[in-house]
Amino acid sequence: MASYAIKYSWQERIFFILAFSLILFACFTEIIVAQDASDTANLHMKDVSILSMVDTLEYYDENLTDSIMKVSGGTASILASESTFTNWASGGQNSVTGIGKVRLYSNKRKHKNYYGHTLNAALGYIGASGEFRKTEDRLDYYFKYSRYLKKKKYLSMMLSFKTQMIPGYNYPNDSVKISNFMAPGYIMLKVGVDYMPNRKIKIFVAPLSSKITMVADKNLANKGAFGVVQGTFDAFAQTFLSMGENLRYEFGGYVVLSFKGDITKMLRLETELDLFSNYKNNPQNIDVDWQLEAKLKISKVFSVNFESHLIYDDDIKTEVDEAGTVLQGPKVQFKQFLGLGVSFAF
Repeated sequence: MASYAIKYSWQERIFFILAFSLILFACFTEIIVAQDASDTANLHMKDVSILSMVDTLEYYDENLTDSIMKVSGGTASILASESTFTNWASGGQNSVTGIGKVRLYSNKRKHKNYYGHTLNAALGYIGASGEFRKTEDRLDYYFKYSRYLKKKKYLSMMLSFKTQMIPGYNYPNDSVKISNFMAPGYIMLKVGVDYMPNRKIKIFVAPLSSKITMVADKNLANKGAFGVVQGTFDAFAQTFLSMGENLRYEFGGYVVLSFKGDITKMLRLETELDLFSNYKNNPQNIDVDWQLEAKLKISKVFSVNFESHLIYDDDIKTEVDEAGTVLQGPKVQFKQFLGLGVSFAF
């Protein structure tokens, strides 16, 4: 089988250098702006969770204009469900499901300036009939800088990176790969204005936004997965005349609506709705990404968790044949999970 080397144009190489530089800048921002420990005041709040303290830090309190506050740490959780059937007359399938999650954060407010870093990782499987299939796989990094303007408005810049960790397959055919690490991978840069009427609600409008979709897997790129230009295949010679592209660039506008906060001491709700319109290509076809997570705490470590994720992307073709070739257009993608979780903060 012939092998192909992926070639990048000088524009793509410059993009990779700039993107890598932005990520490094985001990672080291806190080091650059940090002062001595004697200048940093820790947050001390009663009757709120650690995550609520993170939410509170982003909100600018005009009564604390000279304060420097920082919250760093993380949470880890394991969500699980299990079912067993023995001589069950109406039938049933033994199964076990497990999802592991880690969230790390380091957020700082220095007077009117806010710097926030968040890293999310999750991996889950379901096992049935001796087979294991992936149910969850995400690796996300977010950086946000905002400066308070006036009347609960902030000038903000957000940089995010999203991908997955291991390959995904077209089940039940586990020989057809339909996704992989950095296939897809997304880098998004958004510049706009935040409006925070209170500590829990945020409305972010970013008329200047870019979205780059990366498909590093050459086989998926050749098939045109995730909206990139597919390769040209010569059926007679059984070879590709041109290779599929690895990058797709989009420029448009973003609107992000989010609510994060404790409803009660026992119940926490986080939901975020992302809307994106590509100015140059079918701007009326809005990309939708809506995530919701509700956690009902029943003890210090145990909780009942409900999670859902809805996606509509006009460039993602959801149906493929046995060879992994795209057959149909975009559809609404939806998944949800309900289970018992064990979690702790550090």
